[in-house]
Amino acid sequence: MNEIMKRFYIRPTKLEKIFMKLCRKNNLPFRYVGDGSFWIGNANPDFVDSNGKKICVEIFGEYWHDKLLNEKVPYFRTEEGRKRALE
Repeated sequence: MNEIMKRFYIRPTKLEKIFMKLCRKNNLPFRYVGDGSFWIGNANPDFVDSNGKKICVEIFGEYWHDKLLNEKVPYFRTEEGRKRALE
């Protein structure tokens, strides 16, 4: 990834940071793995349950996951594609 692209690829995102705060505040058992530290097949979820349950959380920002706002979004990044990959 070149330097210009790295500037736009900020992880965790603003929405992910909000979810992280909610998890801390409410003692929810999710840990952030959207940095590529955990994969399910070819999908990297944003959060996974840290109590051993098979639960993951994906934060769907509109630009990166909505075909109406970004027609170049490949299927595997759409909400439907992510759900299928993470089933």
